Amino acid sequence: MTRPESNQRVPNPASPDAMQTFKTVFLPWLPAVYGITAIFYVSGLPGNEIHLPEFHFSDKVFHSLAYGLLGGLINWRLGIRRYFRPLSASDSPSAAIPSDLIRFDWRGVLIGIAYGASDELHQYFVPSRECDVFDWMADSVGVICGVLIMSWLTRVWIRRGGSRTEKRLPQI
Repeated sequence: MTRPESNQRVPNPASPDAMQTFKTVFLPWLPAVYGITAIFYVSGLPGNEIHLPEFHFSDKVFHSLAYGLLGGLINWRLGIRRYFRPLSASDSPSAAIPSDLIRFDWRGVLIGIAYGASDELHQYFVPSRECDVFDWMADSVGVICGVLIMSWLTRVWIRRGGSRTEKRLPQI
């Protein structure tokens, strides 16, 4: 192990730069990571340990609901979170929010659909579970609906003054 030269800076993991990186890069992903973790845990349970209400296509409904929530969380992080930052002194009062603030974010859809495919492949190796293309289709529909619903909810929230960035919207 070599010692750093006296003129080299040794990175400090508790430095303000490291904390800022944690707050801006990793922390906003936590809700989506929790969703992914919950789905992975439930999909790893053997099929005889899962008890769903008995109605037609109940498993597809629950797949769509779980992945809808995941799609909304991913969309919140990718397409929305970057615009909700505190106003700084350098921001001009007339600065407008970009017109594409809340849009259908295909990156979130692709991440959710890819995770749904990997989850179905994971279930192939779990006892009493199966890899089903129709479950993956239900996952995909749920992700798309979750992204659409999160986009719509956030648009409504902004229009009602729920964001500090609302002060930057042009008055009509």
